[in-house]
Amino acid sequence: MSLTVDVDLLGLQVFRSRVEALRVSLPRILDEAADFARRVMYDYAPKRTGRLAESIVVQAPSELERAVGPTVEYASYVEYGRGWVYPVHARALRIPLESGEAIFRKSARPAAGRHFVDKTMFELRDALPQIAEKVLKEAVEK
Repeated sequence: MSLTVDVDLLGLQVFRSRVEALRVSLPRILDEAADFARRVMYDYAPKRTGRLAESIVVQAPSELERAVGPTVEYASYVEYGRGWVYPVHARALRIPLESGEAIFRKSARPAAGRHFVDKTMFELRDALPQIAEKVLKEAVEK
């Protein structure tokens, strides 16, 4: 009885070169995906004043991590909505109008969430394979 092992070194070298291309390309894939997410989130963000959309930034906490999102303090209320609002230190809420005048109310109705971050996440999930494929093709061709 005998055992024969054949090793295809050429195939192993090709495999190693592709693994190396992936290792080198991963930060670029993340950058491309984060930039895509920033553009899509900007498009989905409500633009009544534009402050929320303009606050969307990409952060890179580490080499293999990207965070995309708005930085304004009220972003979570726009994303998820809010419940009834009542005055805390006064008898009525002062609500400024676009004309510069103001109206006063005892309460404000709930506001539905706009879910612009959730919509971005679903679009990124669908686009990520194409983004990765494009970057990897460029890396392998080099």
